[in-house]
Parts: sequence; C-alpha cells; structure tokens
Amino acid sequence: MQPRDNNSNGALGEALLRADLLHMTRRRWRFVRVFEAVARLLKPLIPSRPVSSAVEPPATILVVEYWNLGDLAILVPFLTNLRRAFPSAKISLLVKAGLESLFEGQGIADEFIPVRVPWAQHFRRWRKYNPFSFDWISFARTICVLRKRDFDWAFSGRMDVRDNFLLWLTGARRRIGYGFAGGGTFLTDRVLPDLTRPHRSDTWLHLLETAGASPHRSEIGFRLDDSDLSFARSCLGSLGVPPNALLIGVHPGARILTRRWGEDRFA
Repeated sequence: MQPRDNNSNGALGEALLRADLLHMTRRRWRFVRVFEAVARLLKPLIPSRPVSSAVEPPATILVVEYWNLGDLAILVPFLTNLRRAFPSAKISLLVKAGLESLFEGQGIADEFIPVRVPWAQHFRRWRKYNPFSFDWISFARTICVLRKRDFDWAFSGRMDVRDNFLLWLTGARRRIGYGFAGGGTFLTDRVLPDLTRPHRSDTWLHLLETAGASPHRSEIGFRLDDSDLSFARSCLGSLGVPPNALLIGVHPGARILTRRWGEDRFA
C-alpha cells in the first residue's frame, strides 16, 4: 500500500495536478471534499477485506470503465497489456449496459459485467443525482454482486472521487487508481500521473507500471475477423477508395461541446 503524502509539498503538487491536468476549479474541489467526507462515514459500516499482496499475482482482476464507446476504445491498449502481464488471471470488465459486445472475441477480457451507473446515464446534474431514480436500485444490486466475487485487484484509470469510492465498494483487496483528485483513502495504491504522457490511454497504462508490469505502448490488440475486413473492403470499394489508399478516420461527434469539430470546420 502506498503511503499518502501529507506534507505541504505533496499537497501543493496535487493541487497543481488538479489545476493543470483536470482544470478543476476550487468550487468543484470543495464539492469533492464534501463528498469524500460523507463517503468516509460509510467505511466503518461496511466490512473491509485484508489488502491483497503486491507480490503474488492476482487470480481475478476487475477493470472499471462504465462510460461511453470512445472511453472503451481508449482502454484497448491497457487491456491488451494487462492480459499479457497476467495471462492466468480472469479479467472482468465493468462496462456500461449495452456495450458488452464491443470486446467480444478479442481475448482481452474474460467477462463483461453490465452496469447502469446513475451519474453516467444523463448529462444534466439533477438527472445524474436524482435520488428517486430506479438506476440507484440497479446500481446497488450490481455492487452486491461484485462484492460477492471477492476480486483480488481492481483498476480505475479515471481521476475521479466517484470511481475511487466505487472501487472501494466492490471490496477488491487491492485497488489501484489516481487519488489526487479525491478519494485517495479508498485506494490501496495511490498513483500520481506521468505528466509527460497525459493522454487517457497512457494514464491507464501508467497504472500497470505501478502494478509491476512493463506495458508495450505499441500494442493495440484490437482484432478484426474476416467478416469485418470483408465488409470494410466492400464499403470502401463502393465509394471508389482504392485498396492501397491512406485512410484517416474522423469522429464527428462528442459528448462535450468543446470536443466537437463543428459543422463550419467540416464545411
């Protein structure tokens, strides 16, 4: 278990990370601290399990990524390297309900556990945290199922207090994630990001380095079967694209407005 840095330099460094990497405002940080304080009150009420050994390889691993399609695509290098580093472990992916089939047949995860996380279902804040939503009931049931599984390790690459709290709720014996943006007390391994590699795929891979693995960043690992390749060739051929053409894919949509390319730029 990595000790928390309580000195002033450590606190200042984490504050700079929040500002530079997440653009977190002071107001939002105050909300995070309030949530963290309230969530800590639950710790004595829920029995905890002994911390898993960092030396023994895990038999079961839970990876938490319950957001959207693009977030799962970014996860591919991490899952590929996780499989390579721990080939005998059973890897389970907690994924947004409806996206379970994305990685089927890829061999980078053994199991897909669908979940409806309330704050990941809606964009408006009231709908995210509506206490009367039935999503909370479904979410609680999934948590109960995860706790019964008794996972050895659990990973979350999101720098989010909610994800760190979720890792703790699963009851995993070793919980590896980023704690500088809140929820570090719910982790067994608090990781600081590598600012020289700020891309989301790299922040995931950096967690593996903390777990003692050496990721290969060139490994993508997403495989296409013959039917996928045949469909792609047929589609491109119907558009007059030659087989040896250099293709550049542009994703026109995005959940957040500032990430969208815009109709004027396409024009």
